[in-house]
Amino acid sequence: MSQQVAERITGDDPYEQTRGHWARYRLAAGFAQPGERVIDAACGEGLLAYLLPLSISYVGLDKVRPTTSAGSRHFVEQDLERPMVTPEFEVFVGFETIEHLNDYSNYVKLAKQAREWILLSTPVVPTMHVNPHHKHDFKPGDLREIFEDGDWAHFQTFYQPEESSEVVILKRR
Repeated sequence: MSQQVAERITGDDPYEQTRGHWARYRLAAGFAQPGERVIDAACGEGLLAYLLPLSISYVGLDKVRPTTSAGSRHFVEQDLERPMVTPEFEVFVGFETIEHLNDYSNYVKLAKQAREWILLSTPVVPTMHVNPHHKHDFKPGDLREIFEDGDWAHFQTFYQPEESSEVVILKRR
């Protein structure tokens, strides 16, 4: 029996199947302060927007606009493999995204425009053989290696066993 692969989480999905995603979004919500802006790359249905107070500006980027409304939040149709111009932002969130991009160089450039924080996650077990949407397999430590540099320092990494994902947080030096 094959397992169906969910690539777009909605508020209607059973919590038992999405709790790892919600945990990451709750974590991300804690990194933004009132008056700051958050970029949510590959935002899907914009679930993070529901967790942020209105005093935090939210911009969700995705190839397809959400089918639900997150109130006054801003969504932009954006292919993350293409160069992009965004307003200044403090926090970049890119959960379960990089593995979907053939060329993630523009995605990395966008993330590094953040003024304070980069929060990322990706599966760290092979997934390309079971998920046709995944273009890369990553191992533990790969995100840190890709994003850490003279401007960005590793802040924290943790593993989500139920999701087989690694969450990496970087702070601007």
